[in-house]
Amino acid sequence: MKRSTFAFIFLLFLSQRHFGQTADQLVFRADSAYEQRKYVESARLYEEALRAGVRRTVVLYNAARSFALAGNKDKALRYIDQAVAGGWRNVERMKEDSDFVNLRADARWAAIFKKAQAAKESYDHLDALVNQLNYLGNLVLQYRIRSKQDGGGGGSFAGYELPSTLTTTPDGTFEATVLSGNSVELTATSVHGRGTVSVRVNASGTLGGWKFGGELKKLREK
Repeated sequence: MKRSTFAFIFLLFLSQRHFGQTADQLVFRADSAYEQRKYVESARLYEEALRAGVRRTVVLYNAARSFALAGNKDKALRYIDQAVAGGWRNVERMKEDSDFVNLRADARWAAIFKKAQAAKESYDHLDALVNQLNYLGNLVLQYRIRSKQDGGGGGSFAGYELPSTLTTTPDGTFEATVLSGNSVELTATSVHGRGTVSVRVNASGTLGGWKFGGELKKLREK
């Protein structure tokens, strides 16, 4: 490798490393300024960190708090909206956070809060489907372990069927497909039309190969 090429790559590495450290340092300084009630300064530093590439929802949320306390409603609303769009789901904190007192009379706040509530419902719905699939995965494994005399698979998934009482819940409908004696695919379909979640259970009972479809895929990617 030529020296010039090596030097370029080395400098690029250093610049990226420095960039990451600088962004983290900005967040740290912003946090400190906020704790010292220097809200104009913390707002400026959070914004610099965001411009430097930080996109964590907690940083967006804290930027919104700082701008609200600094008296800049427009930027406060912009950043809380971005936090919600990025996956912020702590609606109760938003509702009770005294830093946002001066925003709550603004119609834009009501619209953003409504979006946050809808997003939380969607995340809770996704969590419920995933939890139910984990539960079903354990039942599938127990079937494999039980002897045939006791109604199990005797070391195989062959013949497994979901109990009829577990094929429908308030969150979704569920199916089990035996792919081979050594694996089963479980699929949940949202009753709210938000998509599907599927996972495979292997012979050791490990759940893997999670797949998400529709709106649930978008939520998972946030």
